[in-house]
Amino acid sequence: MYKRQAEQRTLAELEQTYGHRQDVLPALVQECRDLYLLVDPSRNQPDQPPASRLTHDTLAPHVRKRFDESVAPGQQARRILESRAVEWRNDQSGPVLDGPDLAAVEAGRSGMRAWEEEKGEIRLFQASQLARRKRLRQRWVTFGTLASLALAVVLALSWDTLQDWRLQQEVIKASLQVDVGAFKLDRYEVSIALYAKCFRSDSQRCPKPESNEDFSRYSDGDKQLGDLPVTDVTAIQARAFCQWLGRRLPTYEEWIIAVRRWESEVIQVDDTLAISDQYNMGQSRSSLWPVNRVTADTQDGALRPLHLIGNAWEWTSDWYSTRHEPAGDCCGTATANPLGGTREASIDPNEPAAIPRKVLKGGSFLCAENYCSRYRPSSRIPESIESATCHISFRCIARP
Repeated sequence: MYKRQAEQRTLAELEQTYGHRQDVLPALVQECRDLYLLVDPSRNQPDQPPASRLTHDTLAPHVRKRFDESVAPGQQARRILESRAVEWRNDQSGPVLDGPDLAAVEAGRSGMRAWEEEKGEIRLFQASQLARRKRLRQRWVTFGTLASLALAVVLALSWDTLQDWRLQQEVIKASLQVDVGAFKLDRYEVSIALYAKCFRSDSQRCPKPESNEDFSRYSDGDKQLGDLPVTDVTAIQARAFCQWLGRRLPTYEEWIIAVRRWESEVIQVDDTLAISDQYNMGQSRSSLWPVNRVTADTQDGALRPLHLIGNAWEWTSDWYSTRHEPAGDCCGTATANPLGGTREASIDPNEPAAIPRKVLKGGSFLCAENYCSRYRPSSRIPESIESATCHISFRCIARP
């Protein structure tokens, strides 16, 4: 770059300064001479080597202005390098080039003069490249750490989801359902073993029945207790379990339809039982039966629900009301499926706690005709949704 007309460069100096552009240097100098921008002062001095300088002093400020304003990569790179390398002269050190400036210098290197070591330009460039590599390495470390953490979280969530799905499928496979026309009803009351799988999957969804000693013993390894119906569960817990399987608690109406279809041979005109000794109910009964225990009246191989009457009371989804609509026919083809009363109306006005109540159906092993007739298909009792006792269980239904 020519700052003043008095400065001139020999061809050897130009070749040293722009040695990396020997392929275009001679032709470029000759083109500038043809345009009368450069002259060769050695023409009048035979003893001097060939050289070049500006044709006239007035060209110097124009050339400088064009250089300062140029957006050409080589000239941008030279301006950046010369302005920043000042602090790197005489083996000193200063700030390195940031990312954009370093990229501009690299892009324009081939279009500017050779870099000069004594001006600190090479050390500045090398230090800037080293700093960039460190930044990139740190970014990759940070990215790798974050990616590892994200992957760990995803794998943990995926593992939890997979475990939940696996346990869910095990329960669905084990909880056999029977077709009752418009819906399907679990053949068995939910057992301790199946509820324990929900507890393992999510203890908040299916909390441990704290008062159920059989459940605790089963969890501690006594697997023989796994076939007993799970009791000491609230209506809220029963509802959550059924929802986990994509099912729900039966309504009062649905429960009646199932009983009248499958237990019609033992229900007398007055709604009493003709063969009460086939059910876990009465003064001679002292404990729960396994959910899959088949009594004499169901040993014909028919696929039917077990223990709809007796063994354990069963939660329904209906809010309790003082009166209810009549049930549908035996095949589940009722046009209406009343959902009972409302949450507010189910509250007993005489109870200060004001806890809503759901309908229980079926009776339990504690029922007996001489002091408890609520086991009858048409009968029902209210129970607080927070109640959890040793003789209340549940089963689920599924509708298409």
